[in-house]
Amino acid sequence: MPTQREKKPVQLYYDAVARELARYHKMEKLKRLASEGGVNMDDLVDYDFVSSIRRVTDRLESIGGKKGWCIHDVQFMNTMAKNSPKEGERKIVLIDFELVFKNYRGFDIGGHFLQKMFQWFDEENKIATCRPYTEEEKKHFCEEYAKQWNEKTGDSDTGEQVFMESELGFMLAITFEIHNMLC
Repeated sequence: MPTQREKKPVQLYYDAVARELARYHKMEKLKRLASEGGVNMDDLVDYDFVSSIRRVTDRLESIGGKKGWCIHDVQFMNTMAKNSPKEGERKIVLIDFELVFKNYRGFDIGGHFLQKMFQWFDEENKIATCRPYTEEEKKHFCEEYAKQWNEKTGDSDTGEQVFMESELGFMLAITFEIHNMLC
């Protein structure tokens, strides 16, 4: 897609997130605050997100993970269906673009699978009372995604390739959500 936005390497984003998450690694103050609030966050605070992010992005690079413009918030409340699309227009439209930048497509797909588990509109509880997507549903989604991707790009990606990227992207999406909660 033609764009006037500056194209920066995806790794710059992950380097920045890793630096921010590293600030909270093993932070006793954060553990105390969580404990005072009745929440045990010790394992989360002690987890080495920096190494994890590096392993996941290295793996995505090694398998040729595709990159593109990502919305970073693919969930049902940011998806609209047009009732009467004009000739050549798409029926489905994504909205809420404040976090759009270049990233691994697996991040958006994995993030979509993750977002199903949250209900952002509920003030009492953000955890949705629904089951996660099954592996079969995820693979079906990735097959359809690969077909659309190939149609638009001329690539010959498989559903299995997209699925593998989405599983790695799921891990990156988790770090994105944790980063947003902590920072």
